[in-house]
Amino acid sequence: MEALGKKDIEDPVEMVGDIQDKMKWIDVLPLKEQVYLNFASWLSLKRKAKYLLQAYITKLMPSIERVIEVQTNLEIESDGDKLVGVADFIAVLKPGVYGNTELHKSEVVIPDNKTSSVVYEDNAVEISPQLATYKFILNNTKGF
Repeated sequence: MEALGKKDIEDPVEMVGDIQDKMKWIDVLPLKEQVYLNFASWLSLKRKAKYLLQAYITKLMPSIERVIEVQTNLEIESDGDKLVGVADFIAVLKPGVYGNTELHKSEVVIPDNKTSSVVYEDNAVEISPQLATYKFILNNTKGF
């Protein structure tokens, strides 16, 4: 494998953008670009991890009354069609205000771990088709 030269990494942000643009019109990237993009993605997630963990510790964990399950495979079948997903975790939250949502009593919730380069809308979790589907599956398979 050819090593990256100095000219290849003068502007890493521009290089990642160029690779992402190239991905729109080719099926397979050259190995050097695959490795570079994988490293950039790994580095980004590594840096975000400390913020994600800090938010869990300071904002979410004090509100958890009970953890029900972690990394739960969800599946429901109807008329030969199967719907599947993986819930990051399922927990009971204490009553309180969470963003724009107020819980008046303890309630089962499905927090979802996301990393993104954009800021989510305040009600993104409330209107998420993914989480609504997970809640539907849980209601119909486990009675949550």
